[in-house]
Amino acid sequence: MSVKLFEREGNPFYPLPPDYEELTPEGQRQARTNACRMFLHPQLTTRQRAAMYVECLQFFDFWYLHPDHEVDFDPMFYDDAPLKTPEMHYDIARQWASQRLCIAIAPRGSAKSSLVKKSILLETLARPKFSVLYATSTGDNTKGVGQGIKDQYTFNERINDDFGPETPSGRLVPKRGEAPYGNTHMQLMNGSWLRCISAESKQRGGRPRLYILDDPEYDPKASTSMSLVREYMDQLLFKVVLPMVMRAGCGARWLATFVSRRHFAWHAMDVNDGKARDPRFNKWDRIIIRSEYEDSQGRKRSCWPDMWPATKQERLELAKTNSRFEKCVSLDEIKETIGTANYLSEYMAKPGSGDEVFFPNLDEDAHGYHFEDVDYEFEDNPRESAASIVYHTQVDGEWIQKKETLRSFLTNTRQFMAVDTSYTATKDSDSKVCTLMAVDSENNLFVLDMWSEQTQQQKLINACLQMADRWRCPTIHIEAIKEGITVYDNLMSIISTKSSEMADVSYLPRLRKFNPGITSKSSKIASLLRRFDYGKIKLPMRDRYKKPWRSLFDQIEQFNPEARDGGLQHDDELDTVSMSMYIVKGRMMKRNEDVEARDPLERLREGEMYDSQGNPLALGIPLDRFTPEDIQMLMERQQDDSGGPSKV
Repeated sequence: MSVKLFEREGNPFYPLPPDYEELTPEGQRQARTNACRMFLHPQLTTRQRAAMYVECLQFFDFWYLHPDHEVDFDPMFYDDAPLKTPEMHYDIARQWASQRLCIAIAPRGSAKSSLVKKSILLETLARPKFSVLYATSTGDNTKGVGQGIKDQYTFNERINDDFGPETPSGRLVPKRGEAPYGNTHMQLMNGSWLRCISAESKQRGGRPRLYILDDPEYDPKASTSMSLVREYMDQLLFKVVLPMVMRAGCGARWLATFVSRRHFAWHAMDVNDGKARDPRFNKWDRIIIRSEYEDSQGRKRSCWPDMWPATKQERLELAKTNSRFEKCVSLDEIKETIGTANYLSEYMAKPGSGDEVFFPNLDEDAHGYHFEDVDYEFEDNPRESAASIVYHTQVDGEWIQKKETLRSFLTNTRQFMAVDTSYTATKDSDSKVCTLMAVDSENNLFVLDMWSEQTQQQKLINACLQMADRWRCPTIHIEAIKEGITVYDNLMSIISTKSSEMADVSYLPRLRKFNPGITSKSSKIASLLRRFDYGKIKLPMRDRYKKPWRSLFDQIEQFNPEARDGGLQHDDELDTVSMSMYIVKGRMMKRNEDVEARDPLERLREGEMYDSQGNPLALGIPLDRFTPEDIQMLMERQQDDSGGPSKV
């Protein structure tokens, strides 16, 4: 199907031909359909195609969707008298026409869905055999959008009169039983089709040329974790949507409004130095549109002044000449009504931390570490590696970089492992996790290694022993509750009998049990706040999108102690980090003599059993200083201990 371009200059009918009025009715029909597909001209550059797409959309909107009362034409596309299309809609349209993978963040109420419907109508009509899969948050929204588009296919006289004759049957809409034609699945006689689905539904059907996500992140019910929503979005995008459109001439468009920093849209748009923090989104084109901005004179301007005048005063001035503005609401009035925090989030794309975010935003200097000069030994035996660890420590209020060899670091820190055993091993159950951590003389907690998997107990046991063997970790700590007791007993059986060959290791750690008492998981996790606030926890920030670290970072970002289950569907990785509060009770002393100078009973209560010479600490403490709780603690440790001094 050939497409013609016409000069704008001196043409009063542009994008129609200058002799439009002299053409036959058939010629005029062809001119109008041509005006809808000029963006498909093969000789256009990317920039030209983007500009032409906007012009085609403008014409399509004006001729086919706007009421024309002079000829008694009203397609019922608009609920009210249509407003002038805002420039932000054209910014989004230009993005769509020039990029394969697009994300656009726009204010609440900015008619994003109307723009989407216009584009679907334009492209399925102007491009025969074009296919679209449209997904939005809920089934009700899906049906509403689908019905609105179907009504235009079915009842819009101008659409049927112009595009129907282009089909072999001479009509656009199929007869009953001829092809699917419901409000969520429409097959047109020009070969194009549209399916409208809920983001919560199963993704089935053919491969579309275009996949549209229109605010797909549903607001979770009280019983639904935000982590579950984010996990679903991750799966939807990278396992469903992208594999569908990884063909020439295909693409995906995602429109959203920021609700909070816990939503996946925020994650997708999170950038550092112009690059996405999640490298998977570096292939996506990203734009953010805010409800207001400042012009060159520093005056507040609205992104859609016909819908939202910037200020109340501006609205009142406009109302003097146009009564329509009497019923409008200015941006200032919206802010007053919904509150500043909600306004910043839903209109300015600036969601704050608010009550739903507990831990501070992670900072590379305050909370990060990384390895340099990594060699072959690092993978199997870090203590023999020539690698270095790089992190920052605070001096006089400034973060100063420190770099030391990994050998020195491991020699001068206390290493230990915490284990979350979970209780089941199904695909929906919690993960079994073992996390290796270290504490230095400045009380910095380093999360060095992590293993996580939904699996059986034996695999967890092997993973614990292998991680301990790799790092030469002296102790493994397990909660003395539920399945943890069984895991402890099985591990103790291996360790006490020196059965290292059972796990294919050469080094066996000591085991320690601890009992968190009645403390809830959320309370345990919340206890990490001070470490985050003061930069006393160090995480592998550069590995945050690798497994299993991604789960840990997601849990840190989404944790909310006020929400049910901390707002988390799964919290296992973060829970093992929080176990450090039961393992490390106080600062590690810088020198052995400093340790020896401390009260032996205090050291005993903090987990030490022996002095630097291997002598039991309890022997040097008068009996009258022991409380019943101390005696119970010693009895439990005597049962647990396999001999020898412990650093933890």
